[in-house]
Amino acid sequence: MVGTGRRQLRRMLVLETGMVTVAGLVIGTAVAAVPLTAFAVSVAGTAPYLPPVHYGVIAGAVALAAAAGTLVPGAAGGRFVLGRRAG
Repeated sequence: MVGTGRRQLRRMLVLETGMVTVAGLVIGTAVAAVPLTAFAVSVAGTAPYLPPVHYGVIAGAVALAAAAGTLVPGAAGGRFVLGRRAG
């Protein structure tokens, strides 16, 4: 990215990763909850339950995967993408 420093690029990557991760967790939870609730109520007669600690572990794993996939390449300040020459 022309005109950006390493700190600016890293900050942008962290903010974008965080926003996409939160949006993915919220939308994914909502989309999965609808059929899961319908199935659980029809089969067991009760609403499904996931302990908050288990959800936290899942959310943490998602956040860790998103951070690794974005921040490891971004740690070089964009040189992985920007430093390549067409050839």
